[in-house]
Amino acid sequence: LIFYNIIASFCFGKKYDMKDPEFNRIRSLIDNVNDQFNGIFLADLMPPLRHVPTRAMNLIKRSAEELHAFFDNLMAEHKQTYDGNDLRDLTDYTIQSETEMKTSGLEEFQVKLTNVHYRQIVLDMF
Repeated sequence: LIFYNIIASFCFGKKYDMKDPEFNRIRSLIDNVNDQFNGIFLADLMPPLRHVPTRAMNLIKRSAEELHAFFDNLMAEHKQTYDGNDLRDLTDYTIQSETEMKTSGLEEFQVKLTNVHYRQIVLDMF
């Protein structure tokens, strides 16, 4: 639990109480996704099975959708309070990178950072 709190602080600038329902929900969702991906999927062995709804795939989909909504809300909150002179966490650095790329004037370096990129970076941290 401490590990999750350290990463949440680094990524979101939030320190959670270990009994915080939001903290425990996010931890649970991340654990669900990680646990499912650590297993063996029959769909990996037989690709047509990707289209058959299974309990594991439904759990991953629901967990991922809820995580995405959580990360999108965090990003929106950070964009409202963003101050380029006071970078608080990974989310602020992501916003700064996005802003710098937009204003660099160098077309070859103008890569669009989206919320999808942000979500993947944060999930990789966990």
